[in-house]
Amino acid sequence: MATTLLQYWTDERTWLDAALLSLQADAAQAQAALQDARSRLAAASQALSQHTAADEAARRALAAIAMPGDSEPLLAAIEAARAGQARARAAAAQASQDAAAAQAESDRQGAWRGVLQAERDVAHRAVQRAQADQDTRQQAIDALLAGTLATDAAQALTDHESTARARIEGEFPSHGTAAKHFLKRVRARRALAVQSAALTASAEATARSASDSAVALAQRGLDSALAALGMAAGGGAAVLAAQSAALAQLAALPAADPGAGRYPVLTAAQRERLHDPARKSARETALAKLTAADDASAQWRDALQAYELAWHAAMVAQPGASRAALDSGLLAAERSALDAKALARDNAISAISAAEQATLETWFASVPDTLWAALERLDEALARLGALTTPAATLVAAVSSAEATLVSALETEVQAHRAARATRQAALHAAARLAAEQGGLPARASSLARSVAPV
Repeated sequence: MATTLLQYWTDERTWLDAALLSLQADAAQAQAALQDARSRLAAASQALSQHTAADEAARRALAAIAMPGDSEPLLAAIEAARAGQARARAAAAQASQDAAAAQAESDRQGAWRGVLQAERDVAHRAVQRAQADQDTRQQAIDALLAGTLATDAAQALTDHESTARARIEGEFPSHGTAAKHFLKRVRARRALAVQSAALTASAEATARSASDSAVALAQRGLDSALAALGMAAGGGAAVLAAQSAALAQLAALPAADPGAGRYPVLTAAQRERLHDPARKSARETALAKLTAADDASAQWRDALQAYELAWHAAMVAQPGASRAALDSGLLAAERSALDAKALARDNAISAISAAEQATLETWFASVPDTLWAALERLDEALARLGALTTPAATLVAAVSSAEATLVSALETEVQAHRAARATRQAALHAAARLAAEQGGLPARASSLARSVAPV
């Protein structure tokens, strides 16, 4: 069983070559059968002409006899000629039918040969493409395995992550309770957007898995694995250099010196506004309510995801049904759960008073763009360097696994395709035989009725 696209297409080309050779042998037999039928038809036509001429000659001689007693030999000659005509007509009818069937079979084989040859050409080009892709990929894999990308990324994190975090994260207000922790809420709200997109992507993937073929799904898996490998092999070094430099720059910012009023990013005045002790309690109370509202929104999104997935299944189970009908039937449980989560979300949002909303808005607005930018640079560097720490062997194994899955799907699909086409070819052959039989039926039936020729 093939595990690579190169091996699969090579096997496919080999199979098609063998199928073409087999078809060539069958075509030779069909041509021989056609030639034999045509020869028999020509011989029968010639025999019919000869027997017809003999019949006519005997009849002329019979008309010219003087005595009735002279008719016996001529009558026997006429009967012999008529029997010969009957044999010739029966042979001609059979040969004509056989020729029609052989011609139809030859035509079918010719059309089938064109299909197989076109597929063989496609397979040959696919072999060449797969070979080139494999060679290019192997060069990238060899370079990646020989390099130190993962260890270098890990080293950059070891060297600078702790200090960079201290410089940037230390500028933000913190709290021992997660619900009142400003920076955790900032990152959590960013994650909500990412989570929403991820849930939508998951729903799309689930729906696509029900509509797309196994080959299409496997191809997506391979494309994803190749993209990860390509990023590491092609742009990994550049990403490593850029993000390592960014992290080092953040780590190189001066340490906070409250006594001197110096901080890594903020000015003393900016620091005072962001950490204003007089507003601390009110801000943290409002932030806890925002956390509750965000959590309720996240739960609502989860319920929405469950509802969407159930709706997709219901569309298949009851095509043509309205959303309202589905909501009151198949989707009643999911609809009820979604409505409950929506109500909880709305209540959590409503629990934030106008004054608390204003408090939160001014608190978030007190973070200058320079600090927002520094935080985004920090989080991006940590995320991208973290991704580069994946061992090269893991990326390579993921590609190999995805490729094997695609090959398996291709093999399953092509076997089903071949079986369906073989069934179609059998039907075409049977239809051609029937057409030949029906086309020659009147002549053959008449000739058999008037002769004792083999049926």
